[in-house]
Amino acid sequence: MDHISIAEEGAAVKWEVPGATVATVSPDRAQHWSAHLPPEHDGCFDLPAPGTLVGAWTDRLTYDPDRPLLHADGAWTTRGEFLERTSTVAGRLAASGLVVGDRVLVSGPSSLDLAAAHVACLRLGLVVVPVNGTYTGEELAHIASDCRPTAALVDNDGWADLLLGLDDGLIVGTTAVDLPDGPTPVLDGAAPDDPATIGYTSGTTGAPKGAVLTQANLLAGAESVRLAWRWTEADRLLLCLPLFHMHGLG
Repeated sequence: MDHISIAEEGAAVKWEVPGATVATVSPDRAQHWSAHLPPEHDGCFDLPAPGTLVGAWTDRLTYDPDRPLLHADGAWTTRGEFLERTSTVAGRLAASGLVVGDRVLVSGPSSLDLAAAHVACLRLGLVVVPVNGTYTGEELAHIASDCRPTAALVDNDGWADLLLGLDDGLIVGTTAVDLPDGPTPVLDGAAPDDPATIGYTSGTTGAPKGAVLTQANLLAGAESVRLAWRWTEADRLLLCLPLFHMHGLG
């Protein structure tokens, strides 16, 4: 399997990535990066094979389906239950006319509904545009005009009205995806380089700009967070970050 190796060369450290440009960094920076690795680490780590975040999810969720996955609203949802829920939601989205590559603006408080809607969109090959629920109407209008979504799943009635005012053909629902049921469509067919998410910058130096992240980008981000925090299957994560935040998504 491909790996990154780190080797000292005089006053610098060389990082070798098979098939990629060699990068050289200072020993201080390399030491700072290495501090995030487990103590027994040998200076190399395996990169995931080219893949997708949804592929990694479904592989994990279908393994041990009765294992608890998420705790919300006083109850546990198992891996199998969550996978089935996302399949149902994806069927509703497909029945509404959404097709691979369509952009879906998503905003709401962190919840099981929001998580299921987000995952269902990615499993269907849609491009999720997560939006901060505290944005003003002007900020929301800027993002909607820029990314031109086909659908919006928002838990704010005022936002729904605003978005319909910008595009009366927009498919609008809530993060509960309160749309008519439909048959389960083809799922998990996205390729590593397919766009998955458009994350908008904070806009501190100008209007927020959309950054397109692929399925492989999201998988690499999740793996990086897992490695940095040294999570294992024995851990339970209390997630306080909002799900529109890139670290929260990771």
